Order: sequence, then C-alpha cells, then structure tokens
Amino acid sequence: MKDEERMDKVLGEHLRSQLRGLEIDGGNLISGGGPPEALRLRYLNFRDEVERLLTDSSHQVRVDLHQLQSPRHRDLVSDRVVGNQVYREVAAEVRTALSVLAEFGKELEKALAHTSAVDPDEVRFVAEAGREYRFSRSDRLGQPGAFGSVYRGTGSTGDVAIKEVLLRSREDALQAEREVDIGQRLSGGTAEYFVPLLDVGRRDNALLLVMPVAVESLADRIKRGPPTVRPR
Repeated sequence: MKDEERMDKVLGEHLRSQLRGLEIDGGNLISGGGPPEALRLRYLNFRDEVERLLTDSSHQVRVDLHQLQSPRHRDLVSDRVVGNQVYREVAAEVRTALSVLAEFGKELEKALAHTSAVDPDEVRFVAEAGREYRFSRSDRLGQPGAFGSVYRGTGSTGDVAIKEVLLRSREDALQAEREVDIGQRLSGGTAEYFVPLLDVGRRDNALLLVMPVAVESLADRIKRGPPTVRPR
C-alpha cells in the first residue's frame, strides 16, 4: 500500500461510522416492510448511499462493485417489479448489498492495520464539507491567542491555515460558533482585508477553522512600519 493510500484513524472511524449506519439501515429495510412503492424508494436511497460510500473510498478500500449491478436491481430502478413481489426483490438486493458492505468492512480493517505511525503532534480531521485536513501542533503560525493557536496545515487543495479554537466552557463554544457564523457570512462577500473561512471541523472540545494561509500576520506587518490605508 502506497503512503498516500494509507488509512489514518480519523478517516477510518468516519468510514466505520458510515458503514455501521448503512448496516442498520439495511436491516431495518428487511424487517420494516411497508407499502411497495415506499419500500422501493427507501431501497433506492439506501443503495445510493452504499454506492457513494464504496465509490468515495475506493482509492483506499477496494471491493468488487459488479455484484451490486444485478438485473433485479435494474428492475427495481425502472419500477418493473410487480407490487406483491417488491418486498421479496428488495430483501434479496439488500442482503447482497450487506454482503458487499461486510467485505468492505474487512478490507477497511486491513487498511487500518497498515496505517503508518504518525507524528505525535499531528492532528487529522474530516471537516463539515467532507474534506480531510491535517496539521502539526509543532508548526504554529504566529503567537498563540487567548482562545487558541493557528497552525500550518494541508488539505485536498494544498496548504491551509487551521485555527484551533479551544472550547473550555459553554461561553467559549457560543463565541466560537458566532465566529463561524460571521466567517461564513463574510466569506461570500468581497471584504478586501478579510481572510475567508474555507471549512469547519470539530473535535476534542475544539473548533477547527480552515482558512487560506495569509502572506503575513498583522503583527509582522506592523513591525515593518505603519500600514498604508487607502481612502475609499
């Protein structure tokens, strides 16, 4: 397994959580029953989620997807199954999907077993947009502030700055969420001197704000002399 394909624990737990959820959904589909058309639609939604998980993680966990593409599934997609046969056909296809998910689970555990040792200061997380980021607490940008520090990190788009906001109390959490709300509102505008908020992650009583890496901090700019303010 190549280094860039190794599975880290955070992503692994994220995939495990999705897998468990789909296994529960599949079991509920088989045991729940219901009107034929409602059952068919629930099955199609379940299958979409299964295929999305397997496709999105295919570069790290490989399973055979061909067994999911059966004539019976195509008949369900095309609504060619007679009403009184829908439950039987759905149950059979769900069992096939659960079998594929079980195979995926085994391969996932193998991938996690091959995970290489990481920097003890390294933090990895999956943010709200579904993208994975990582940073090391040994690579701080500037001086720590009252609520946390900013670190140089990496993501799918390259280098980023990640502000780790420590949530020591309920008031800290409320203030941090206000910062996220303001950042998301301003990120869609044209504020010239504002660093936009790219993504948001949450872990271990901390809020992780993902931003572009600034050219320099305000403190470093002031050291070079008074900033020039252009009149509007």
